[in-house]
Amino acid sequence: MFALSPKKLIAIYGAIVVAPLVLSAIRIREPRPFLDEVATGVGMFAFAIILVEFTLSGRFRSISRKAGMDITMRVHQLIARTALAAALIHPFLYQSERNAPYPWDPTRQITVTTDFGLLWSGIVAWLLLPTVVLMAINRGEPNYRYEAWRWMHGIGA
Repeated sequence: MFALSPKKLIAIYGAIVVAPLVLSAIRIREPRPFLDEVATGVGMFAFAIILVEFTLSGRFRSISRKAGMDITMRVHQLIARTALAAALIHPFLYQSERNAPYPWDPTRQITVTTDFGLLWSGIVAWLLLPTVVLMAINRGEPNYRYEAWRWMHGIGA
């Protein structure tokens, strides 16, 4: 059995996290303003990291056995900080207040908007994500049993 070094683990997860950005860059449509594209890309990057974080939670023995639980959890913590920073900054990168609906986007899913009815779930997630991270940093403070804390952390994520 081979050992999975932190560098290899980060490289594997980096490739998985960047894959959605690479796939979206291969699109055949006219791009939006540059900062709008960057903002969307940073948001996609943060979301991909958050999804990948579940595999680094320590419950996947095939990963933690090869890399070691300490390394797996440390990588989980470092990557979580990157996801938090990217998720918190991405809404502020948009330069367009609004843009015209694209003919190929009848659902307006890729159109920048300021309509609260369409943004409320993202705003709630944006506000709750730091709470999940702070809860993880201070997990020993409220004296929860580890399993109770783990359930709250997983549901919050």
